[in-house]
Amino acid sequence: MRKILPIFALAIFSCEKSPEKVAGNALPESKYGSFEERLKKVILPEIDFKETTISDVLGSIQHLSQIHADDKMGISILLDPAPEKGSSGTRISLQMEQASLKEVLEAVAKQTRMKVILREELGRAEFRSMSYDATLHKKIFNVSPVFSESVRLHWKQVAGDVGANSEDKAAMADSLISFFENHGISFGRTSSAVFDSERNEVTVVSERSELDLVEAFLNSFDRTYLALMDDPNIHAIAEIRKRLDETILPKVEFNNIPFREALHELQTHPASDLPSLIVDLGDDRSAAEAARGDVPVAHVPITLDLTNVSLGDAFRAVVDKVDGKLEIESFAIKVVPASRADRVYHVRIFPAPPSVFDIAMPVFPDPFAETVVVSEEPRTKDVKEVLMSAGIVFSGESNAIYDASTQQLVVRTTEDQLELIERFVEPTRASK
Repeated sequence: MRKILPIFALAIFSCEKSPEKVAGNALPESKYGSFEERLKKVILPEIDFKETTISDVLGSIQHLSQIHADDKMGISILLDPAPEKGSSGTRISLQMEQASLKEVLEAVAKQTRMKVILREELGRAEFRSMSYDATLHKKIFNVSPVFSESVRLHWKQVAGDVGANSEDKAAMADSLISFFENHGISFGRTSSAVFDSERNEVTVVSERSELDLVEAFLNSFDRTYLALMDDPNIHAIAEIRKRLDETILPKVEFNNIPFREALHELQTHPASDLPSLIVDLGDDRSAAEAARGDVPVAHVPITLDLTNVSLGDAFRAVVDKVDGKLEIESFAIKVVPASRADRVYHVRIFPAPPSVFDIAMPVFPDPFAETVVVSEEPRTKDVKEVLMSAGIVFSGESNAIYDASTQQLVVRTTEDQLELIERFVEPTRASK
């Protein structure tokens, strides 16, 4: 959640909406070419303040900026830090005639010993303390697949299905920034953000305070991904892989022993502690078997002489002899044909109302009601079980979670199951 900073923001007296970011203009439908041009060309006929609080001064200037602009559109002024509670803040006296809006703002900043930072993308002048660090900093963030998928969805919404498949890096960079800005993170004209999808890295150049917000925002996607990977089957597979990689065998020596026997010796090695072993090479004979005529795979002779090798490498050296490879399940190690395609997992996000899974949304009691009624715990279901009951298969390291706060289904699964999940979610979503 974004931290709320103690900032006193003055209201805009002339607009129904706050200024929006528009390329080349500080304000929408403006005759002024830029925000700074507006500040220079809007002339205030008379300024006369005597021992007036800084809050009232800035409020009046903001109001006058609308009255005397040709397009009758004002600017936004932000004061940070705000006066302490119960304090009227700094008082100033200022008299000026036929002064530009820029000159007036600079005069106020000089008296209050503050600096004015112009935020063209927001149509805003910010009064900050002299110690305010407006220096831009660069930081590279490693991002989770959930973030990558969220950016892809945003880009798809912005550019459409055709545009989302293009390689327009400039447009994609703008899309990334708009994705951040939609979640309350500001980017000035000199700030930037670039997403390297191959390395799963986001490089951001911005002010330090905004970098902190970016980091907190990205952490929320990391937490979602960790929740997605927090599954007993996934943990079991990770543990088996760890044992295969970290168990080191000083010596592995097989001299013309049958394939099945070699596998059995590795599986039952005192240091292995592995689950059951399944040989599933299918009906087609392996290339190694074909080369030996009618010799069954189980009896293909294996000869190896390895020193200080991991248990996993020892297994792989054996199954290579029969053109096989290892496939790790949560309950077993399988030997399958080397020609079988490796499982590739994709993280996808599907917007879905709770009704898709018959999940009750939490009911928050009215704090102003005369009688406070505590709602019962919402009835929940395991979304993975619901999907499995619909015929969707979760093999290997697949999993699914549902985020009720965003009403999104987050899945990690193989390509063949994505279409089935889409079909499951779409009818209910369309009828919402």
